[in-house]
Amino acid sequence: MRFISLFLVIVLIVGCSYRKETVVGQTRSPIDPEKVEVYLIYFEHKEPSKYEVIGLVSVSSTGITQQGAKDSCIAELKKQAAKLGANGVLVYHPAETRMSSVSGYSRGFLWNFPIAEGWISGTAIFVRQENEKED
Repeated sequence: MRFISLFLVIVLIVGCSYRKETVVGQTRSPIDPEKVEVYLIYFEHKEPSKYEVIGLVSVSSTGITQQGAKDSCIAELKKQAAKLGANGVLVYHPAETRMSSVSGYSRGFLWNFPIAEGWISGTAIFVRQENEKED
């Protein structure tokens, strides 16, 4: 029973995330997060030629590995941007991560579970096609 309780605590910790958005432009109808393009400006991606800034989005998430935490952060970033109606996110800095762990001692056993924490922020944008008119 203790192991099941411990497992549930770890699942809850690993599943925690933080989300914040600040609207600075005009929001649009929410879209499918899969349609949101992430522009990694720090990785030689170029900004789209025509876009409107909708807002700033920041998220944090956890995972078992650092890559898992980064992937989870990008997925959360896309969800937050999609809620604002953005079809793109400009990311100027890579996701930050750090490792920590949950440890304990029970019935003669020492246990330790690694947890990776990650956070990232970006600018939610609406990218216009070259031939698309402004509202």
